[in-house]
Amino acid sequence: MISKEVYLKALSIVETYHDQVRLEALEVKAVQSNHKSKDDLQVGDFVECVEVHGNSINNLTKGEKYEVSRTRLSYNERDKYIFIRVNSGKLKEYNVKNTQFKALK
Repeated sequence: MISKEVYLKALSIVETYHDQVRLEALEVKAVQSNHKSKDDLQVGDFVECVEVHGNSINNLTKGEKYEVSRTRLSYNERDKYIFIRVNSGKLKEYNVKNTQFKALK
Protein backbone atom coordinates (compact mmCIF):
# COMPACT_ATOMS: atom_id res chain seq x y z
CA MET A 1 0.00 0.00 0.00
CA ILE A 2 1.26 3.50 -0.81
CA SER A 3 0.93 6.55 1.35
CA LYS A 4 -1.45 9.38 0.52
CA GLU A 5 1.54 11.69 0.02
CA VAL A 6 3.13 9.40 -2.60
CA TYR A 7 -0.24 8.92 -4.32
CA LEU A 8 -0.86 12.69 -4.54
CA LYS A 9 2.62 13.30 -5.91
CA ALA A 10 2.09 10.63 -8.61
CA LEU A 11 -1.34 12.06 -9.42
CA SER A 12 0.17 15.52 -9.82
CA ILE A 13 2.76 14.15 -12.27
CA VAL A 14 0.07 12.39 -14.31
CA GLU A 15 -2.14 15.51 -14.39
CA THR A 16 0.79 17.66 -15.51
CA TYR A 17 1.51 15.16 -18.29
CA HIS A 18 -2.13 15.21 -19.42
CA ASP A 19 -2.12 19.03 -19.45
CA GLN A 20 0.95 18.98 -21.72
CA VAL A 21 -0.68 16.46 -24.08
CA ARG A 22 -3.85 18.59 -24.29
CA LEU A 23 -1.81 21.72 -25.00
CA GLU A 24 0.18 19.99 -27.74
CA ALA A 25 -3.05 18.69 -29.31
CA LEU A 26 -4.45 22.23 -29.38
CA GLU A 27 -1.24 23.53 -30.98
CA VAL A 28 -1.42 20.83 -33.68
CA LYS A 29 -5.06 21.72 -34.39
CA ALA A 30 -4.15 25.41 -34.70
CA VAL A 31 -1.37 24.63 -37.18
CA GLN A 32 -3.63 22.34 -39.20
CA SER A 33 -6.42 24.92 -39.38
CA ASN A 34 -3.98 27.45 -40.87
CA HIS A 35 -3.18 25.15 -43.80
CA LYS A 36 -5.33 24.40 -46.78
CA SER A 37 -4.91 21.14 -48.63
CA LYS A 38 -3.58 21.47 -52.16
CA ASP A 39 -6.28 18.98 -53.19
CA ASP A 40 -8.90 21.59 -52.21
CA LEU A 41 -7.48 24.40 -54.35
CA GLN A 42 -10.00 26.31 -56.46
CA VAL A 43 -9.81 29.16 -58.97
CA GLY A 44 -8.90 32.35 -57.09
CA ASP A 45 -6.94 30.56 -54.36
CA PHE A 46 -3.22 31.19 -53.96
CA VAL A 47 -0.19 28.96 -53.70
CA GLU A 48 3.24 29.94 -52.45
CA CYS A 49 6.38 28.67 -54.09
CA VAL A 50 8.40 26.99 -51.33
CA GLU A 51 11.14 25.50 -53.54
CA VAL A 52 12.18 25.80 -57.16
CA HIS A 53 13.00 22.67 -59.14
CA GLY A 54 15.69 22.86 -61.81
CA ASN A 55 13.24 22.89 -64.71
CA SER A 56 11.29 25.79 -63.13
CA ILE A 57 14.17 28.23 -62.55
CA ASN A 58 12.91 30.59 -65.26
CA ASN A 59 9.26 30.26 -64.23
CA LEU A 60 9.02 30.43 -60.45
CA THR A 61 10.48 32.44 -57.57
CA LYS A 62 10.78 30.99 -54.09
CA GLY A 63 8.52 32.88 -51.67
CA GLU A 64 6.34 34.28 -54.47
CA LYS A 65 2.58 33.82 -54.33
CA TYR A 66 0.71 32.70 -57.45
CA GLU A 67 -3.04 32.76 -58.07
CA VAL A 68 -4.78 29.64 -59.32
CA SER A 69 -6.33 30.57 -62.67
CA ARG A 70 -7.81 27.21 -63.57
CA THR A 71 -8.04 23.63 -62.31
CA ARG A 72 -8.62 20.30 -63.98
CA LEU A 73 -8.78 16.63 -63.08
CA SER A 74 -6.82 14.00 -64.98
CA TYR A 75 -8.77 11.73 -67.33
CA ASN A 76 -9.04 9.07 -64.61
CA GLU A 77 -9.77 11.74 -61.96
CA ARG A 78 -6.88 10.54 -59.81
CA ASP A 79 -4.78 13.67 -60.17
CA LYS A 80 -5.71 17.32 -59.92
CA TYR A 81 -3.87 20.05 -61.79
CA ILE A 82 -3.70 23.78 -61.22
CA PHE A 83 -2.86 26.47 -63.74
CA ILE A 84 -0.93 29.54 -62.59
CA ARG A 85 0.63 32.51 -64.34
CA VAL A 86 4.37 32.12 -63.91
CA ASN A 87 6.96 34.90 -63.88
CA SER A 88 6.90 35.26 -67.68
CA GLY A 89 3.12 35.74 -67.65
CA LYS A 90 2.47 32.39 -69.32
CA LEU A 91 -0.15 30.04 -67.95
CA LYS A 92 1.53 26.84 -66.75
CA GLU A 93 0.02 23.63 -65.43
CA TYR A 94 1.24 21.88 -62.27
CA ASN A 95 0.06 18.77 -60.47
CA VAL A 96 -1.16 19.61 -56.96
CA LYS A 97 1.25 16.94 -55.68
CA ASN A 98 4.15 19.10 -56.90
CA THR A 99 6.35 19.88 -53.89
CA GLN A 100 7.24 23.35 -55.19
CA PHE A 101 3.99 24.74 -53.77
CA LYS A 102 2.03 25.02 -50.59
CA ALA A 103 -1.60 26.08 -50.54
CA LEU A 104 -2.37 29.34 -48.79
CA LYS A 105 -5.49 29.76 -46.73
